Amino acid sequence: MNVAKREQTYNNGQIIFRKGDESDRAFEVISGAVELLAGDGKEEKRVGVARAGEMFGESGLIGGGERENTARAVGNVVARVIVHGTSSYESSARGSNTGILNGLMERISGKKRTPTSIELIASDSTGAPSSIFKRMIDSVNPLEGRIEICLASLIGDENGAQAEQIVTALMRFRDVRIRLIDDEFALNLQNSFRGELISFRRLLKAHDADLMIWGRVPSAGTGPELHFLARGDWDERLPGAFSPSTNLLLPSLMNDAAADLLHAVIIAATRPKRGEQEALRKITLPGAAKTAIFAADELTLGFGLRERAATQLCLGNIFSALWAQDRNMDHLYQANKAYQRVISLLAGEATAMDSAFAHKHISAISIIRAEEDGERIHYDEAAANAMAALEEITVENHPVDWASLNFRLGAINYKLGFESGDTDVLRRSLRYHRQALRGYSRKHTPDRWAEAMSAFGQAAQVFGELVKSLDALATAVNACRAVVEVRDQQKTPLAWAAAQNNLGSALFLLGKKARNPERIQLAISAFESALLVYQKRKLFRLQEVIEKNLERAQDTIAWYSPDGIPIVDMVDPLANQFPASKVSISSGEVIKVVE
Repeated sequence: MNVAKREQTYNNGQIIFRKGDESDRAFEVISGAVELLAGDGKEEKRVGVARAGEMFGESGLIGGGERENTARAVGNVVARVIVHGTSSYESSARGSNTGILNGLMERISGKKRTPTSIELIASDSTGAPSSIFKRMIDSVNPLEGRIEICLASLIGDENGAQAEQIVTALMRFRDVRIRLIDDEFALNLQNSFRGELISFRRLLKAHDADLMIWGRVPSAGTGPELHFLARGDWDERLPGAFSPSTNLLLPSLMNDAAADLLHAVIIAATRPKRGEQEALRKITLPGAAKTAIFAADELTLGFGLRERAATQLCLGNIFSALWAQDRNMDHLYQANKAYQRVISLLAGEATAMDSAFAHKHISAISIIRAEEDGERIHYDEAAANAMAALEEITVENHPVDWASLNFRLGAINYKLGFESGDTDVLRRSLRYHRQALRGYSRKHTPDRWAEAMSAFGQAAQVFGELVKSLDALATAVNACRAVVEVRDQQKTPLAWAAAQNNLGSALFLLGKKARNPERIQLAISAFESALLVYQKRKLFRLQEVIEKNLERAQDTIAWYSPDGIPIVDMVDPLANQFPASKVSISSGEVIKVVE
């Protein structure tokens, strides 16, 4: 192949080529963006945008002729200009690449082509498709649903050598495309990094990418330590959720095994944002996971304990992602084995965050197994592993993961306390849910916060009924009201209706115990609001439950006040402190009572 490449800088608004110009070169965007315009003068219309890592003007390498569009820089742009030489080319074209290239030429030009001088860019000296050829194919005809990756500059990566290795190694996978960006990122994993993650995701959105990879090269001669952040939030309550502290350590010289493992981790760590991507992920993840097993075995032969543990944690996450996709319990058992290996490898370490996250994932797996067979032992395993994880995971360093662990412990204790009627166990449930509300944020994680507050309210209601505490019942009412404030009736009508039903139940119980028709009347209003939603969506089973609740509340208020004469509250300081009509209640006001 005889191809010359050089870099060129263009200013904002500068014309790179015009419609009708001679088509004698192609371009690859290194930084910035280039818009492609069709038409002339005032009639110009944008028909495409080439961003960093993408090519445009490909016909300049394979077809020649005149340009059909105008290319204009958007902001400051650095592009690689690719020009083929004028010497004669080898005539021994490789058949497969020739066919692909002919198709590419026909796609670009709209004309039938004959295979003259196809060898120009089809393959390198070994017969393999050249990197430029592959990028042209992917640029003109990308695989639908492929994962777009941003690789930030690695801290300590002299001359960008390790980053270049990663990019080159991933080029053989058509389901991913990786682009280098100039920014360097570092997180202090000992402190909360919620603000930094928000900034990261804004950058991902700006680059229209699905996954951010960042990290560092600890010292000369060592391989990179990589971290992963998906554009969408992971459900931290499920096994295999990638935390920003989850890392993958690779050898200093990338080989096929390292590339295979990295490829599998990328697919597992990505949160699909559209149907095509989810469909492609379902196809590619099973094969990638199988390959990752052998790749991990090969890589860890020369690794120390820490590197081997990090590899096993990632392998566990891969199989957890596979379970989340197909719900095959065998995949969950494979994930569990990998997490157990992490704990065994790091048993002698004084502080081991990978071990803590392995405990967290095993806790989540145990809950799933408990829901499958109802065995008490799985709940005990889930609680024990959650407690072990909390020895390293704190509200300061991983607030959301810390909150999810406390939420799980609260749910376990609620189930056991509800079934046994043990008020001490229910009291523990309340304390754990209280902790969860410290880690979740009403502003940043409103759905999780609402779930934790709802669980707290439910536990407070059961606890209050058992110990006959008006304070606890009023606390339950205030918790349910706070959830209603967060739920959006238009965006999440079913969640809003469920919150109204819970509020109605709590108000009814408090009104009944306090002999207060005003609160029972408010319960009726809450039940009626929920009923309208279920009726509109023809959810007959839920509708039947609400109708029974509503009928019971209506009968009770008639019994308490047969002549319409209201009966005032009994001694109920907390209930009076927060009147039934109070609009907004803070978390602190809701949860400070029950101890």
